Amino acid sequence: LEKDEGRPSKMDTIAGYKFTIAFENGITKDYVTEKVYDPLTAGSVPIYLGVPNIDDFAPGHKCFMKADRTSPESLAQDIRTVLNNEALYQSCFD
Repeated sequence: LEKDEGRPSKMDTIAGYKFTIAFENGITKDYVTEKVYDPLTAGSVPIYLGVPNIDDFAPGHKCFMKADRTSPESLAQDIRTVLNNEALYQSCFD
């Protein structure tokens, strides 16, 4: 970006990607930050690592991919599956 305008620049950058790595700084119950919500707002699916009870805070059932609930190979395959199926990708924002 030519000029960093803080949050607007961050959101513009995230919006340019179909997926965003969203790892929390700490993994503590109920500690959820903008790292999971900003990508969704910008139109990017978060690949999330953080609180074990993230489902309690998620705005939708399939709106993010959990990085810690699968093997790296399985996560990569899940990302490819969603990436190659536009309807499936769009359902992440339902």
